[in-house]
Amino acid sequence: MTASATAVTTPPLEVDMVSLTVPVCRTTDIASNGAGFGTIPHATPTAIPESGSSGGKDATDAQAFATSFSPLVDAIVATTGAADAAWDTAVSDHDLARVIMFEGRRLTHLCSALSILPLTTESLGLVNIAARALNNRRAILSETAELVKNQPGIGRSMDAERQDSSAVLTGLESDLDNFANAAGVTSFASAPFTAVNPLLGVRFDAPAGWIAVRNGIDIVILAPSSQQVYSARGLGPDAWKLGTAVRIRRFRNNPPWELADAAITVDALYARLGERVDDRSTSVGGVDGLLRIYEAVDRDWSTYVAAAVLDSVTYLFEYGCPDQSESTCVNELSRLTESVVFSDG
Repeated sequence: MTASATAVTTPPLEVDMVSLTVPVCRTTDIASNGAGFGTIPHATPTAIPESGSSGGKDATDAQAFATSFSPLVDAIVATTGAADAAWDTAVSDHDLARVIMFEGRRLTHLCSALSILPLTTESLGLVNIAARALNNRRAILSETAELVKNQPGIGRSMDAERQDSSAVLTGLESDLDNFANAAGVTSFASAPFTAVNPLLGVRFDAPAGWIAVRNGIDIVILAPSSQQVYSARGLGPDAWKLGTAVRIRRFRNNPPWELADAAITVDALYARLGERVDDRSTSVGGVDGLLRIYEAVDRDWSTYVAAAVLDSVTYLFEYGCPDQSESTCVNELSRLTESVVFSDG
């Protein structure tokens, strides 16, 4: 008789209850441009226009807003649904803490994405509704985190507020439909966009469904909900916590500096993201580069890092990805780096 395969179950991720907190929710440019931001330009999504598009400026602005807001609404609804499902099946304070941890971290990314939407006078009301809903959810999570940490066994005492919050968050789908109908927007399916950051001196094309996020002077874009794992483990290693996402950074180096020099330092930079399991040559925007893969076995997670050196600057293109989506991440990172255009930053 042939023995049947034994399913391997990954143990739940441990959460430090003492340090459990909910990150801030910055939904406006004013909040995001506080200390540490100033007038630094950030990654800005610019929709790639479809051929044959027409209409006045108001119609074009409404179309741009709806197209940018649509994937964000999808992510808000998916995050809320997954968090509520996990919340309903939680049986211990540690289970609740895991939900608070992953939903709170996801929430801060969604708030940040909302802060850089292309606003119009007409869309301001809808953005304000979304901002209030996200901030309200953050407040509920924060208060619940304190209960879970300090008063064991009563973490569900705010479930009624949580349910009301979920109704508002998922209702953003209908709110967007109503906005589109009033503005005469007939279709607002997700569209590709070009992410631009003059400070870093780089631009690249992002696929439809991805979301640009304000994140200091780096560029961060989040993958669509279909590529996310909505759990504490699905955020990736502690040194990442962006979920399935791409981050682009740039470092200035003392000349002379070449790719071989960057190769020496990359492993040290990414040691906290796992063990290096692959090393190969690649190209970034037509510039010779390297690609290294770091695997965090305990998180079922891999980080793909493409590095290129231009003059005395090292560019790093990082793709954090759950192992179950390995082939998708490899292919998408390749397309992204092929689209890169470097400029003087």
